[in-house]
Amino acid sequence: MEQTNFSKIDLGSLVKELESQKLRKKDLIVPSTSLKMIEGKLALTDSKPNKELFNLLSNSGITISNDSQTDYFDITDSCHAQISDKLGIPGRYYERLRKEAVDMLDYNVTEWLNRKPANYFLRSFVDNNGGSGIARAFLSDRFKVIDHLDILITALEAIRQSDQKVIIDSADLTEQRMYVRFIAPEIVKSAPELLRNYKVPYGSNNDSGFGVCSGFILSNSETGHATFTIAPRLMVLACRNGMILQKDKIAERHLGTKMEIGSFDWSENTRQKELELIQFQVKDAVNAYLSENYLGNVLDDMSLKGSKVLEHPVDAIQNISLSLNFSEERKNELLNYFIQGGDTTGFGAVQSITYLAQKVQPDTRYELETASVSILNNIETYDRPAVKHYQQLTMN
Repeated sequence: MEQTNFSKIDLGSLVKELESQKLRKKDLIVPSTSLKMIEGKLALTDSKPNKELFNLLSNSGITISNDSQTDYFDITDSCHAQISDKLGIPGRYYERLRKEAVDMLDYNVTEWLNRKPANYFLRSFVDNNGGSGIARAFLSDRFKVIDHLDILITALEAIRQSDQKVIIDSADLTEQRMYVRFIAPEIVKSAPELLRNYKVPYGSNNDSGFGVCSGFILSNSETGHATFTIAPRLMVLACRNGMILQKDKIAERHLGTKMEIGSFDWSENTRQKELELIQFQVKDAVNAYLSENYLGNVLDDMSLKGSKVLEHPVDAIQNISLSLNFSEERKNELLNYFIQGGDTTGFGAVQSITYLAQKVQPDTRYELETASVSILNNIETYDRPAVKHYQQLTMN
């Protein structure tokens, strides 16, 4: 299966990949009875004369198929999970069949597709050389399309129209999401009460001192794994550690009107209205998040808990690791970064999380940078003797 994950890429590389993907996209509303699983692949049979298959984004019209034809699709891991969920096949059982008994998986999936008739939105990439395509999402027929390239272009235009100096720090593209991190290099505040004891693990601090930069992260899923979201993101300049503040996020759900087989629901007018809304949301984000007042207020709030020295620093890291479902290896990695950072405050513990976040795959990075703020807000819950049988902590 072709590469679909790209980490820490620049704007040019991101746009190039998104344009390439756009040319290969094929999005269909299909009845479950036209689908089968064969040798672990999804097979789509167009057995109804004049069934209208359409591409929601190409806006090039309706394609009429008069002959029976079967298309085969390799299935991404995330799409497998959606098939399992939509058909009510327990996830662990489904994964066991994928690994040990593909013929049984074929039977189970095909049988439930026929027993539970429904229309699904199948998002795929086609192989222009005639090989198998890639099934990347198996969604409700009410899924609202908000695609990466449209969002990126709209966001960049909104930023261009603002008076702020904003640059892209980095971007990621995975099977599940796109992430674009923006920073405002002129919106920086010194936070010595939070950073005076912190050292970058395995490196020397640069000339950035105690500076924290304001910014935001734009994330989107074309495959039903998350809403379109804009959230403020702070970056510690000395180490580029990031923290995402979900409490002030702007989000847009991928939920639209029900689409029937052969209908074309995504008109250019509807698409433009949706993108205009996103443009306004990005402008609101730039105005709200990228100000010295906002940054100062956030840092003041963080200082209330983050500047306090932990009473049980090593135990706190153990408890944090357990709450994040870390493996023993990942827990030791986090502890090592904490020790190397040399800062036994609550903020120091959180910086070990966000430093680790830079070393992991993009979806996990996003989760860790988001979790870091919740952990800081509840740091006293973690700062206690570690227990052997740990029940996951509830984070606000």
